[in-house]
Amino acid sequence: HVTEVDIHNYSWDNVILDPKVISTLKDDFESFFERKAWFKEKSLPFRRGYLLHGDPGNGKTSAIKAMMWERNMDAHTLSFFDKNVGLSELNSVFESASDSESGSAIVVLEDIDRAFPKSGSKCSIELQELLNAIDGIGTKEGIITIATANDPAALDPAILKRPGRFDRSIKFDNPNAALRERYFISKDTAFQGDPFFEQCIADSDGYSFAQLQESYIMAGQFAWEEKTPNVTALQLLKAIGILSSGNKGVKKANSAGFSL
Repeated sequence: HVTEVDIHNYSWDNVILDPKVISTLKDDFESFFERKAWFKEKSLPFRRGYLLHGDPGNGKTSAIKAMMWERNMDAHTLSFFDKNVGLSELNSVFESASDSESGSAIVVLEDIDRAFPKSGSKCSIELQELLNAIDGIGTKEGIITIATANDPAALDPAILKRPGRFDRSIKFDNPNAALRERYFISKDTAFQGDPFFEQCIADSDGYSFAQLQESYIMAGQFAWEEKTPNVTALQLLKAIGILSSGNKGVKKANSAGFSL
């Protein structure tokens, strides 16, 4: 189905991600559309596939939204683990994408490593059915397929070994100190110069973007309870500590999901 997603303010200039990730994904995505005439001239299939992988909560969804915003494209999604989803629904998603008014659309396949591991399909769709939908004879032009995975090494090799299925594989790591600092400052510039802020950056090492967000939300609760006009770095530091303790040292977030 076509996913209704709020992509306001999700341009490449506004998303906070590793600049190398943005450059790799954005440049490839944009050059693909700029070369549309060349693909047709050379009788090459005008399709592209991306595999975005890494721990949950590290910006894969934000990147997809930026891609949608950049080209004003719809996103069509399929839940592999819905008991009512099978081959008919798989084909329907790709057919709907190919019927987009703009001539191009995105198909998002989430958690593909859980659905199609090396041990065999874990959903009601067979691996070959998926591969045929992505790059089979009947697959139409203008479709951008984006798959997400936590661990691409767990995927069935058939998904990755043939170019034209997923042309680019891009890893989304936990944010480094510079990105963590940038994220928090994007929420509140008052953190700059606060003597506790540097410790916030150090203590949030290994956190995903989703966990940074949860830390800030928790700090906002403290600010509300303490009736401070802004979230302070000391409140943020307290929230980071509580979140770390609650995770018992396991700094991995739950999947944010494409619907967020």
